[in-house]
Amino acid sequence: PAFAIAFIATNSHAVWKANPAYKSDYTIYTRRVTDAPNDFQGYYNLGTALAAQKYYTPAIKTLEKSAELYPYHIKTYKNLGFIYTQVGKFDDAIRSLNRALTIEPNQYALLQMKGTVLVKAGRVDDAIVTLEQSVATLASCLLRNERRYFSNEVF
Repeated sequence: PAFAIAFIATNSHAVWKANPAYKSDYTIYTRRVTDAPNDFQGYYNLGTALAAQKYYTPAIKTLEKSAELYPYHIKTYKNLGFIYTQVGKFDDAIRSLNRALTIEPNQYALLQMKGTVLVKAGRVDDAIVTLEQSVATLASCLLRNERRYFSNEVF
């Protein structure tokens, strides 16, 4: 039984998609949020599904709810940073990325993303400092062979 539960838990997305009632990721994640309103992962998944379809305003609200329920999920803040950048809210993007960096201060990808947002916000001097920090972090990670800091993935 434990193996079956673990299998279903890790393959639930594929199981849902095999269901004839499946319509979209949006349908799946909306149902998950409805069934488990205190599950941050459901809100995170719904928010990223909305953002992938460029429904940025509801994606922001949904990801903010995810962050409220579990304020230690780096990807939530990283995706919020990305979405805020897409809609031109650079200060909010920087604030979200700074929150992620308080959780994981030496993540190269977060520093690189923040530097890019700072450039878009016209804060070139701050961007240079941040991007230099990202390069130093990357070099340090390469020397220690720490691949976990290399992901630029959003969504």
